[in-house]
Amino acid sequence: PYGVHALDITPDHKYLVTLSAPTPIEDSQHSQDSTNKDSRAQPECQSLSVWDWIADTDQPICTANVGTQDVQTCVRFNA
Repeated sequence: PYGVHALDITPDHKYLVTLSAPTPIEDSQHSQDSTNKDSRAQPECQSLSVWDWIADTDQPICTANVGTQDVQTCVRFNA
């Protein structure tokens, strides 16, 4: 819900990969404050999505959650 943080496109321009933006600190703290004042704020997971750039669709081929709590800042296809 916070947009795209990073993206890359394959050298043949057929596929695009996007990395979602992390939850902003103030939004994460706000939702945590309204639910439980004693727990630490848990950031939402980032996700990776692979898109068929030349297909006539607005849905990704696949999407997966990033398996770390560290904020990821870039994504690359291995050419």
